[in-house]
Amino acid sequence: MSTRTLLMERVESLPQEPGVYLFKDSAGGVIYVGKAKSLRARVRSYFQNRSDGRVAAHFIEERVEDVEVIVTRSEKEAFLLENNLIKQNKPRFNIRLKDDKSFLHLRVDRGHPFPAIVPMRRPRKDGALYLGPYASARAIRTTLRMVRGIFPLRDCSDHEFANRSRPCLKYQIKMCSAPCVGYVSEEQYRQDLDGAIRVLKGETRQIAEQLLSQMQEAASRFDFERAAVLRDRIAFLRNSTDVQAVEVSRFVDRDVFGLHLKGDGVAIAVLKFRAGKLLSQESFSFEAQLPADETLSTFLTQYYQSGRSWPDEIILPEEAYASEVLAQVLSERRGKPVVVRVPRSGEAARASEMAGRNAELLQQSEHEQLLLSERILEDVRRQLALRRMPRRIECIDVSHLQGAHAVASLVCFVDGEPEKSGYRRFRLRVGNDDPGAVREVVSRRFRNEPGDFPDLLLIDGGRAQVNAARSVLQDLDLDIELAGMVKPPRRGRGVRLRPGEEERIVRPDREDAILPPDADSCFLLQRVRDEAHRFAITYHRRSRLANVGPGELLKISGMGARRVRNILEFIGGLKELKAASKQQLANAPGIGTRLAERVYAALHAQGG
Repeated sequence: MSTRTLLMERVESLPQEPGVYLFKDSAGGVIYVGKAKSLRARVRSYFQNRSDGRVAAHFIEERVEDVEVIVTRSEKEAFLLENNLIKQNKPRFNIRLKDDKSFLHLRVDRGHPFPAIVPMRRPRKDGALYLGPYASARAIRTTLRMVRGIFPLRDCSDHEFANRSRPCLKYQIKMCSAPCVGYVSEEQYRQDLDGAIRVLKGETRQIAEQLLSQMQEAASRFDFERAAVLRDRIAFLRNSTDVQAVEVSRFVDRDVFGLHLKGDGVAIAVLKFRAGKLLSQESFSFEAQLPADETLSTFLTQYYQSGRSWPDEIILPEEAYASEVLAQVLSERRGKPVVVRVPRSGEAARASEMAGRNAELLQQSEHEQLLLSERILEDVRRQLALRRMPRRIECIDVSHLQGAHAVASLVCFVDGEPEKSGYRRFRLRVGNDDPGAVREVVSRRFRNEPGDFPDLLLIDGGRAQVNAARSVLQDLDLDIELAGMVKPPRRGRGVRLRPGEEERIVRPDREDAILPPDADSCFLLQRVRDEAHRFAITYHRRSRLANVGPGELLKISGMGARRVRNILEFIGGLKELKAASKQQLANAPGIGTRLAERVYAALHAQGG
């Protein structure tokens, strides 16, 4: 009996109860996880052609050898279990979104008399108020700067706040009310903080009305200075929010989803309306070989279980499988109703159309970017005389300070973009020996990690470093193409290079090549090399700071035992010393500006 027949018999024997199904390949690995109101009906549907043009039967026939099911008491339990199994098994055909720890949050320590709004990645159970998460770190930091222009809240660390004796520059430019030196009462600061939090939640209309009332009250008391401050805040608030806000007449919190399919490519745009205003957009793109309703359903399951806020309404472009279960789960968690619907007309339908258009433009833009990347990578292949297109490029850079604290970095680019999961850091055993350091890194990378190998291994260095890497690869019997990148002797912004001073490429058994300085291929390789250098320098600095002690401070010109003791007592210890600014160091007894600059330079010296 054929495998196909056995599989069909297995499908027909599945229960008609709710649960989760796991498709497995010939090796027994889970390749897809789904949920179902009726397991038999749902799994059977994969063996039938779909009207949306995506033939799930092809997906089944090509890869699925077995199916396993887990029966649950309700469809809601299946909904929750599906997400856990996706995280546990990481099936290749499921959409996998980033966990909430990857998104930015805003933290407010309510226990502090003058709390700051601090961006952070990983929320803790510490009793603080957390806002978010926010998908775009750049957008929320821009918004936070706007909010501080309306409400002059501090943004310094608690340690810096506790040790200030006079206002900083931000007080002079009216970006902080200087609570560190008592220039604002705790009550007034709390009012500003509450206003800032409400703006971050999208309650701009209410805040503008509240500020207007306060301005009129101040004017009635002839406190025109306070009234002028409030007038400026109102204008700043309206100019900063209304310019980028698209309003709808209903003041609801609403997430509007747009979906665009082309081939195996899927693009989803999420427009986030808060209090009737469009405040932000999130975009996602991935490959999926499943029907549109299944793709959208799987996306929604993970999207709202990764720590995001829950709106009043969720607007979908079309019906998604188990959307009513999603509404039920979110309503229970939120404590009030969440409506999931597909609008046919009105404002919600127009917003849905706009989200769909954004999804289409996202996919179009990514397709154009892919074509551009293909052209640039082909140029790199041709100019470096490589046998294949360098889709995966890894680059090594070594950093040390006259042989001390030697470290190295390895960064990875796939199709011209950073692949952070491929980044590596190495604490080296060798000292002031760059070829030896490269030899050690290459050996540890390819001897200990037999994963994906690069199409091109780029070395930040010349022929000696390239030959060192080549000898290791030959010993390991690995056929990986090598190139070294030598910086021009004169570098820097505004420097015009003379002929022969361009970036040089070193290839084994070949003459050095010159890259056209204005070519996209040169820009790509420079970007890879500079990222490896940045990553190495950051690690080298951290390595140096980890070894800083009182003995290291005594080596700094002008630092005696008494000054070392004074600065450590004033700053709070070695850990705080490494994070201190020049101004904080200068405020320590007996230090001053010039000595503080020497101490700071010694703590943050960069390796080569």
